Amino acid sequence: MGVLLPPIGQAIDYAPILSHRVVSTDLPVNRLTAADAVNAEREAERLRTVYETELRKLEHDPMRKQERWYVAASAAYRQMHWNKNVANRYEHQKRIKTLRVEMHMLRLGDIAFASNPFELYVDYGIQIKVQSPAVQTFLIQLARGGTYLPSPKSIEGGTARIAKHQRKAAALDDILVLVFSKLLRRYWPNLTSLYRQAQTSVGI
Repeated sequence: MGVLLPPIGQAIDYAPILSHRVVSTDLPVNRLTAADAVNAEREAERLRTVYETELRKLEHDPMRKQERWYVAASAAYRQMHWNKNVANRYEHQKRIKTLRVEMHMLRLGDIAFASNPFELYVDYGIQIKVQSPAVQTFLIQLARGGTYLPSPKSIEGGTARIAKHQRKAAALDDILVLVFSKLLRRYWPNLTSLYRQAQTSVGI
């Protein structure tokens, strides 16, 4: 550590650039079919029956003596509303074709912070970081009420049922990588840190 500190001390930036941008954009949503809505309604009704049955069991045994007595009722209730939301979103998408999202970009010296409302797959996060001009890029996910965003591969692998509950289109992963990369390059066009200069000198 003693060997490293002197060179690091020479590169300290006592007045780093501080810049913040807020970007709002319209992104495509996951398109549902009439069949998706009908199936979701049926599943919601089935789960309603399960939920009401579990409630009657709890009323019959109010002492809650059994371990994790709440799990079955809670799961049925949550999944019931999950499916009802799918049917509601099918009607909603007839009027609204896109979803407006807000993303924040922050530069602090040679470091970038970028937020998005979704939970991205690791490989997409790596793509954004690799294409970022910053020395180090931090991605803040699930900002402002977002949800899990499935990739096309995950849907093909069997998570299509879950994907139908997401408001965002699966292809949005690639769109976000492109948007983030362009925005980061725009807001950090003159990044000339010693680290980046060293990368250039060795052909990285």
